[in-house]
Amino acid sequence: MTYEETKLKLLTLPWKRVKCTQETCWCAGITTEQPVEFEDDELYVVRTGSMYKEVADHIIKIHNETLIKNESNKEKDIKK
Repeated sequence: MTYEETKLKLLTLPWKRVKCTQETCWCAGITTEQPVEFEDDELYVVRTGSMYKEVADHIIKIHNETLIKNESNKEKDIKK
C-alpha cells in the first residue's frame, strides 16, 4: 500500500482521542481506533500538541457519526 492509500485509509476508520503525555496538558491528538502503519510507523490523523481536547472530541464525534451514517446509507442502497 502506498503512503497516499494509507492516508486515505485513515478516513475510513473510526477515530479516538490520544492523550498528551503530560497529566495537566491542554492538548490532544487524534488517531484511529485500530492502528494504521506505514513502513513500521503508526500514522495519526492529528498528533498531540496540535489542538485542544474539546476540539479533538468534537471532530472525532462528527467523523465517527458520519461513518455510521454512510454505512447505514450503503446498507439501504443494497436493499433496494
